[in-house]
Amino acid sequence: MQYINVVVDPGADKLMFFIFVTVYAGASLSLFPLNIAHTNDFVPKEKFVAAGGGLNLVFGMGAMGGPIVCSIFMNEFGPNSFFIFLLIFHVIIAIFALYRITRRSTEDNPDSTFTPLPKNITPLGMELDPDTGVNLSNVDKKNE
Repeated sequence: MQYINVVVDPGADKLMFFIFVTVYAGASLSLFPLNIAHTNDFVPKEKFVAAGGGLNLVFGMGAMGGPIVCSIFMNEFGPNSFFIFLLIFHVIIAIFALYRITRRSTEDNPDSTFTPLPKNITPLGMELDPDTGVNLSNVDKKNE
């Protein structure tokens, strides 16, 4: 009950709490889609589903085990240690990410055929860009 004042105390402390929680949620909730996208950059197309399933399994195990370990941590160090627990694990994830960045070389994906095009491109513009792979020469012959 000694920490209840954080929840019921009106004023700037409560406002700062909600601001920090919003910033934290915006930063941490985007980790899973970023991990999926990064993984899909390095696996062949035929293994996208298997890689996504494996990541779902790992994240699911973390979603089940994290609250249990965090509750033990909070029992030892108090309710305010919740964010310290999250900070520790995010630092571990960041260190692992930095380690992996230094160990893997970057390569261009030869299967990537993305061509940025403007929203209002004309058929002639698509035909003039050789990267789109669009051949509209037979369309003109049909109209004649």
